[in-house]
Amino acid sequence: MRHLRELGWLDLGVVLAALAALALVGSARPGQTPEPALALLSDQTVIVRRHDLVLEGGTLDAWQEAFQTAEYFGAFAAAPDGGYGWVAAYSTMEAARQSALARCARRSPGCVIVAEAMPVDPVPDHSRTLRHREAQNFQRYRTLPGAKAFAISENGAYGMSWRAMSPQIARRKALANCENANERDQTGGLPDWPCFVIHATAR
Repeated sequence: MRHLRELGWLDLGVVLAALAALALVGSARPGQTPEPALALLSDQTVIVRRHDLVLEGGTLDAWQEAFQTAEYFGAFAAAPDGGYGWVAAYSTMEAARQSALARCARRSPGCVIVAEAMPVDPVPDHSRTLRHREAQNFQRYRTLPGAKAFAISENGAYGMSWRAMSPQIARRKALANCENANERDQTGGLPDWPCFVIHATAR
């Protein structure tokens, strides 16, 4: 389910009941990365309008046909001359904003964020937020045997490894798997979002 709300009218109080936070902070054993505070959010997305720039032509088509079904976190940037750029399914809003603006700036000057796609659930302070699919895979990963690691990128890529010979090897494999899924810009000019490990353990 998606919703469109105008600037300044995202009522977080209405959606507090949808929040399901995973408190995963604990002490680390030798060879283990301290478990992060993660927020497991619903898969519902709200589209919040941030600027009243008039959209026309191909920009309007992209807004109506593509961005309205964007997964969180996402951002849509546009310029007065019709240039635009957008991204979706990122792990953080700030990364989505930066990438959308960079994509738009490759076409036109004067780009602004027109709208953002975010989870219906409010994001708890000091928590790392995974997209719904990533969070489900992280929960499954925690049940897997052996030395293991889980890596993510702010652009939504992730990778995991288990049954490794050691946590160090698991970390390297998880990072490699994440980077294989990471859509890197080959032409330059766009932000680079490298992968990093959020969890690693010897068992």
